Amino acid sequence: MKLSCGRRSFLNLASFAAAGLVVARPAFADDLVCLLHTDEFVTESGDSPFFLHYHTVAIPVAALIALPADGVRVVTTPVDQGSYDLEGFNQFIEKSGLDPGSLKTHHHEILVSQNELARIAKGEANVEIRVISPGGNYVHNFLVTAPPSALVKVRKQLVKT
Repeated sequence: MKLSCGRRSFLNLASFAAAGLVVARPAFADDLVCLLHTDEFVTESGDSPFFLHYHTVAIPVAALIALPADGVRVVTTPVDQGSYDLEGFNQFIEKSGLDPGSLKTHHHEILVSQNELARIAKGEANVEIRVISPGGNYVHNFLVTAPPSALVKVRKQLVKT
């Protein structure tokens, strides 16, 4: 078996497998693809007032260690195709007149402020990051809690300075 992510990722993957969180690897897969990054953590959107759909966003740990004065801009994944509400989507298209093709694959750019990053870095749970559209509409929220592995990196860095 070839690993494209190195020994550490293999050990992380083994931990997930032991916890029953990894599905069987397809017989046709030649390489194991690394989906785990230790320099960021991922969180999922909580809601949307228009139609039920989800995005994920990765928060870089470096932004928690050295808080950028202007915050950090991150981009969500496109809409999770397996979880959006088709009926709600169709109703929203009728009301809004938006292009269904674009809406099915849309993503968002989010500014996470320095204050929000500082709260996450201090270990505060469920720091709300609201996503506002270019038109000024509330479209999503992310409730962000840094995992212990990120918080340890923040503490270690703070000790060094």
